[in-house]
Amino acid sequence: MPANNAQKSSTSSFAARRTAIAEQDVAEGLDRACMNETKLRFLELNAMRTQRLRESLLPTQQVFLDLLPLLFHVNHASLPGYAADVPSGIANFKVGREHVKAARSVAKSFALQRDPKAEAAIDAVYLMGSCGSLAHNNRSDIDIWICTSEQLDKTGQAALQKKCSEVSAWAATLKIEAHFFIMHDQSFRDAKRAPMDVENCGRTQHYLLLDELYRSLIVAAGNMPLWWLVPDSHSENYSNYTAQLLEKRHVNAGECTDFGAPAQIPAAEFISAGVWQLYKGISSPYKALLKLMLIEAYAADPSASTLSAELKQRIYQGDYELEELEPYLQVYRRVE
Repeated sequence: MPANNAQKSSTSSFAARRTAIAEQDVAEGLDRACMNETKLRFLELNAMRTQRLRESLLPTQQVFLDLLPLLFHVNHASLPGYAADVPSGIANFKVGREHVKAARSVAKSFALQRDPKAEAAIDAVYLMGSCGSLAHNNRSDIDIWICTSEQLDKTGQAALQKKCSEVSAWAATLKIEAHFFIMHDQSFRDAKRAPMDVENCGRTQHYLLLDELYRSLIVAAGNMPLWWLVPDSHSENYSNYTAQLLEKRHVNAGECTDFGAPAQIPAAEFISAGVWQLYKGISSPYKALLKLMLIEAYAADPSASTLSAELKQRIYQGDYELEELEPYLQVYRRVE
């Protein structure tokens, strides 16, 4: 099920508890029905968070949410963010009526023109942080990961960064503060990151950032994270498990991203992340304080599960309701 179609899923299932997904060993073969159920649960959560994000925005701001995937799927001269020779195309993304409607609300002459067989330069568009949470409102910023399918050369990186800046400028006219981060999963796993700046934590945190991504993720378009399909009981064997998933073709590599798994967080990362949150506290004191308290809780008990692992456990066990998987409520419960 494509991620961008997940919003059409029924949300009534969140009102009821579910049965646990059977523990499976990838080496002995997997039950496809169990894998499909796992995807469905994450996609339903994704749809609910997307809806909550939409409800937190003003009607005049919702066009940003509808148009965002299309802006990176096609590089159209009449749409915001157009720039020459920009890598474009989102894997496994199907343009829907809502996307075309949003485009025509901005540019009445818009006509979709893209070769469906053209290669996609972007694997996925992810939203993370407070988006779709109780902490988000129409004045909150939005952090967006543009996940490229390969490591871009300097020209491609600069062109895509320029487009991101132009889209951010357009978002500002809607009173939305949008921050874009160009990410490549293999480079992230290899700890090759952009340098630190006002919004980018650079290399000051890796596992904590990954933990936040997975516990707060909204897949706006494109591929799902491979992390979804790895039971938490196999987290210590994550690399081998995912390699077998792909090798045995339980999952197509072209249908997922793989930023890795949040392993046990090293002590040095607590220190650098704490310093980063002190800096971020200048502009967002309450949010930074909550994250500092979470860092303290993690550091106090390194053997405890991360919140992303806890979320995954609940989804696999079927023991959840929407409110219980709310990212900021998770943090509050851990630090209270």
